[in-house]
Amino acid sequence: MVITDIRNKILRGRCGTLYFLDSFPQFDAEYVRKVLSSLVEDGTLVRLTNGVFLKPTKTRFGILYPEVGTIVKAIAERDHAMIIAEGNVALHQLGLSTQVPTKYVYLTNGSARKLRLGNQEVQLKHGMPKNFAFYDPFMATLHQALKTYGNKPLNEEEKERIRKVFHTYANPQYIAHDIAILPVWMQKLLKE
Repeated sequence: MVITDIRNKILRGRCGTLYFLDSFPQFDAEYVRKVLSSLVEDGTLVRLTNGVFLKPTKTRFGILYPEVGTIVKAIAERDHAMIIAEGNVALHQLGLSTQVPTKYVYLTNGSARKLRLGNQEVQLKHGMPKNFAFYDPFMATLHQALKTYGNKPLNEEEKERIRKVFHTYANPQYIAHDIAILPVWMQKLLKE
């Protein structure tokens, strides 16, 4: 009966949905693990990493996987943790770089760990509390992106891209608070 309940819930779910062992809290975790593993064997689910499963969207070219950021965000929500893209991931996420990261690094206030999502390596690093002091998640990501640029002179094209992203995505309600906690050189750049 339990296997039928879990299987039916997954079959009725949308393709692209992520499932975790605790997606079925009414059942014993070890039993859920066995049921989900059997659904991986019959092709109903795909195991993305330990304890994370995907109901795949299948195309004629193969399985369509969600973006790494979407998966990491779902894991963070499950763990009741916050995440912030770091380095090249932050630059790419904000459209400040066209290079697709080869390694995905996120700061978290939860558990630090490394994940393997298909052929992508994801690192969750424990971040300092000040990284999570921003009211606007966009500003936390922009802070990490600007740290990647470093305190060096930027050309006009780089400044214009930052200006455009800032004016498009920054929440006016939180700008005063969030700019005040940035390093002075970032404050000057954003106030230009």
